[in-house]
Amino acid sequence: MDDRGSLRDGESFEIRSSERGARLLLRRYQGGLIAEFDAPGLTSATQVYVLGGCDHLDWFWRDLAENWRGWEGTRSWQSLEGDLELSATSDRLGHVALEVRLEEGAPFQWRVHGKVSLDAGQLDRIAAAARTFCA
Repeated sequence: MDDRGSLRDGESFEIRSSERGARLLLRRYQGGLIAEFDAPGLTSATQVYVLGGCDHLDWFWRDLAENWRGWEGTRSWQSLEGDLELSATSDRLGHVALEVRLEEGAPFQWRVHGKVSLDAGQLDRIAAAARTFCA
């Protein structure tokens, strides 16, 4: 498995931080997804409701990969019910900060925020893995 964004058995999609040991794992589950976020001292998971595969998560990653040299502001993706939100910023030096937010329950019983650090060179691989996962 590539530790910078890969598929396992076509049923999961993993993004590992280039530093600090954080990761986001998405797995298919009963017509939706299970999102797991792990970081040093933290493990969390929630069910994520999506329509049509992944609610265009693959488009989010494709956009980041196409703009690997950096962008202004924040680029975001959110699941249908807001259980999972990804927000990416770039420092134009080849570093991407992916803010991950998981939440459970409505309005919410708990919420977790974390960061996955990425290098711009990882984005093409992650976008390709997202496209396969979401197909």
